[in-house]
Amino acid sequence: MRIRYRSKADLPVTFFRLCWLLLKERPVVVHTHLFDATLIGLTAAWITGIKRRIYTRHNSTFHHLYFPRSVKYDRWSNYLSTHIVSISQATDKVLLELENVRPNKVKKIPHGFDLNSFTLVDEEEDTGGKRKVNIPEKSPRLE
Repeated sequence: MRIRYRSKADLPVTFFRLCWLLLKERPVVVHTHLFDATLIGLTAAWITGIKRRIYTRHNSTFHHLYFPRSVKYDRWSNYLSTHIVSISQATDKVLLELENVRPNKVKKIPHGFDLNSFTLVDEEEDTGGKRKVNIPEKSPRLE
């Protein structure tokens, strides 16, 4: 089932439709991503009695730095969740130190980029890649 959500104006209708869906389907777990979906999803899951409520925190200090009044929504999401997936050390630090989330609630699953694969490229791979995207062979290397 798809629940349309285009803007914050859709929030009340989306919330009630999601509550209805959760009551009908009775999932064991609700897992949300991103800000609006997390607020709506975790709140609806909590109200409808879903026992496992997980969200993946994709930002760290965004609200703390740019929208301090929105930190309360991050704290609400932290409160409602039974587990929080942290994607980085910076996110861990914000959750644990700035927002005082219990350590046993936070599980780190990094994005998993192998940064060495971007910096340790041998000359042959580098030349082949440049040819693929039409970059001259004598172009400067980023060091």
